[in-house]
Amino acid sequence: MAEATAAGLQSAWALPLRLRDTTIGSLNLLRAAPGILTDDDLVAAQALADVATNGLRQQRAAEDARFLSDQLQTALDSRVAIEQAKGVLAERANLSMGDGFDALREYARNSNLRLTDVERTVANRDVELVDRIIANTD
Repeated sequence: MAEATAAGLQSAWALPLRLRDTTIGSLNLLRAAPGILTDDDLVAAQALADVATNGLRQQRAAEDARFLSDQLQTALDSRVAIEQAKGVLAERANLSMGDGFDALREYARNSNLRLTDVERTVANRDVELVDRIIANTD
């Protein structure tokens, strides 16, 4: 309070930023003159608070959309790597696609590795790893 007064501020108000029934922040108004807000000031301040609320809502929606897009891209990339790895094993070891996936999963478990790491390495045609997985299927 002393710092605000030293800076020349004489009055302060806070208007809630509400999204439905939830307060997501506040718009703080600081003024160099003492006294209350006029009705016109309050209407203008509430309009600013509403604009700020909409801006925050849109920013959150954009972040949510980006997050979902990133999740979907990761899932798609993983699916592509799975299919490529299964294809490599099917071709090299004459396995069915289902058996190729089972071999990948079993190797990852037995080696304490993440399945996605094993799939990507096999999809990149790491011959040494492919041979170890094939040897595991015998």
